[in-house]
Amino acid sequence: MRVSRRVTKDSSGLPVVHNSKHVYDIPENHRFPMGKFQSILLFLLMDQIITNKQVWTPSLASEELLAPVHTEENVDNFLHGKISIEEQKRTGFSWSDGLATWCRYETGGTVLAAGIALQRGLASSTAGGTHHVFPSYGAGFCLINDLAVAAKYWMEESSKKRKVLIADLDVHQGDDTAYIFREEPDVFTFSMHCGSNFPLRKQQSDLDVSLTDGLEDKKYLATVKLC
Repeated sequence: MRVSRRVTKDSSGLPVVHNSKHVYDIPENHRFPMGKFQSILLFLLMDQIITNKQVWTPSLASEELLAPVHTEENVDNFLHGKISIEEQKRTGFSWSDGLATWCRYETGGTVLAAGIALQRGLASSTAGGTHHVFPSYGAGFCLINDLAVAAKYWMEESSKKRKVLIADLDVHQGDDTAYIFREEPDVFTFSMHCGSNFPLRKQQSDLDVSLTDGLEDKKYLATVKLC
């Protein structure tokens, strides 16, 4: 998955990566807020923050793209529906072809956004951030670690040495991302999260900032500036 060196989109604004397949049809009463990915794009367009010319469409992440981050068995089981009931409960999703396709487009979006950012300095994606996937299994509504896949791909794609910073500001610690890159000196993992929230067992990031419950916006932003 290469990003064309010739920029054909609107070069005057922030590139936003989105695919209609960033949304997967899950049961109506499911806890995961799947609709947020489409809503982000609609809000940006309706409020005229971006135009359609700034929207880039990602392709499906290949099996080869996932391999450097996840075990061969995990990738094979995930892509071909060989996920046990116990494993499905751990992820919070019932497996289907549609679910696997959603994750692969989401991952493709993160890889594309990172590639555009390397060309133009900044880019974003409406989906991604699935940071609870260990090499051999998924958890917490996460089935492919798109952040790790993107980092690995763009580090290996270049003939020159690249260093990567992964700044994770989710309420949950980016435990798997920290685990995957625990012995990788060229990737710095930073996670700022609620210390009492999921996951119960934390991993060691290069920099962990544990916050207390109920922290207000001003104190949160002040803490980010200090890091």
